[in-house]
Amino acid sequence: MKIALILIALTVFISCNSEEVQKGDTEFIPEINNPNFATGAGPVVLIDEGHNNYHTMDGRYKPFAETLRRDGYSVRPHSGAFSTASLDEGDILVIANALPPDEGEDEAWSSLSPAFTPDEIQILVDWVRGGGSLFLVADHMPFPAVAADLALALGFEFNNGYAIDTIASGPTVFTRKDNTLHAHLITDGQSEENRISAVASFTGQAFRATIAVDTILSMPSSTGNYTPEEEEEFDRAKMTFEPVGGWLQGAVCEVGQGRLAVFGEAAMFTAQTHGTHKFGMSHPDGRQNLQFLRNLMLWLADKN
Repeated sequence: MKIALILIALTVFISCNSEEVQKGDTEFIPEINNPNFATGAGPVVLIDEGHNNYHTMDGRYKPFAETLRRDGYSVRPHSGAFSTASLDEGDILVIANALPPDEGEDEAWSSLSPAFTPDEIQILVDWVRGGGSLFLVADHMPFPAVAADLALALGFEFNNGYAIDTIASGPTVFTRKDNTLHAHLITDGQSEENRISAVASFTGQAFRATIAVDTILSMPSSTGNYTPEEEEEFDRAKMTFEPVGGWLQGAVCEVGQGRLAVFGEAAMFTAQTHGTHKFGMSHPDGRQNLQFLRNLMLWLADKN
């Protein structure tokens, strides 16, 4: 096991997730030559901003929101708590890295308080079953813990740690060749031009499903889950390790009349910078991530 390499990877990726330095890549311009919908005529996408979210449509998920706009979706923020009335204003809800109320990422490490109330969770579950589409993203520690109750209600067990490949350095690249990127309408696309052969991920978590799902991304066999006992404390003696090869980092399923997509890494769906370093859709290994996002959103819109 290349523990030194693992520690370097952890240090790099955690520093990239520092609130002070991690930003949306303002130079990234999504290239979409053939939008799936006319401008503003597509489904209404609500991006959750009511749960102290680390990713918002004018912040780190600005490139995400701009990609959707250029593809014809109507993109709006969702403020405040979830209610039946507020969710009925949209077709697709995106929740990316929610945090507990009045807590930043640092505080969430110690409190692990839920981001969502029991009432909100029930409303979300009922909304999906009734025909809504939910795109739930929870990255590495502490995001899985604070979204764990919602995940469990939807049929998923989140793992509060860091999913790190113990052999490779840099991003985790899921490919068809190594059977970590799986065949599906999302990865096959509507044409050969839209077919996905590789998707890059930037740490995140590995999770499991308790219901029948379609696997989209599964962790390489050399992946381990590392859990520090204290925030950003990556001393070997103070970390727990668990092999998670084959676990999920992306899965989808139909729930009642609705659709659900769950992913354990947020950066793959946007473009961000850390100093001069680019990652997500801006990274050289993430060239197909933009089309992957477009295919995924089309599936959530029930249009492929």
